[in-house]
Amino acid sequence: MYLVFRSYNQSKKASDVYLNYKTKAVKFWRTPTVSGKKRKFAVVKKKFKRLKEPRDLYRWAKHVDASGSRTDKWEEIRKSTFQEFEKAIEIGGSIHDVDIQQWAMEAAVQVGLPDFKACNTWVSKFKTMNRIWSRKITKLVSRANLEKQGGLQEKAEAFVSEVKPLIEKLGKAV
Repeated sequence: MYLVFRSYNQSKKASDVYLNYKTKAVKFWRTPTVSGKKRKFAVVKKKFKRLKEPRDLYRWAKHVDASGSRTDKWEEIRKSTFQEFEKAIEIGGSIHDVDIQQWAMEAAVQVGLPDFKACNTWVSKFKTMNRIWSRKITKLVSRANLEKQGGLQEKAEAFVSEVKPLIEKLGKAV
């Protein structure tokens, strides 16, 4: 069984640039001006502030042509794996590390990163990054037990409503 703390907000480095931003910058750079000339770096940099130097633009163009850099693809694998994990949690089945590895390998194929390996170290880092803890199942709760708990709640409320007037009477007598 896994416990997930959803309040975790993964912090991004300031140097991280998303593929969408890179695509817009490269598209703007590659689109010729009205006169048919290529745009100068200064013009592109003015519109896209995260550009530092011209070689960044060429590197981003390679990333866009390859459908993202390796780090972009790793992030996509992590997101896809976590979505699969959340689906499994909602269903309520038991999840093992092998399941996480399988989801990651499927995501790697979809993203186009065939040399990706979802080893035990990757799984443990994935669980740490997403604040997931493994827990042993120590008690099996069946559906019958869950249905009985509904009746238990009603009985507890009835008991409280019966005892409350008695407590008030005893409190006044003392």
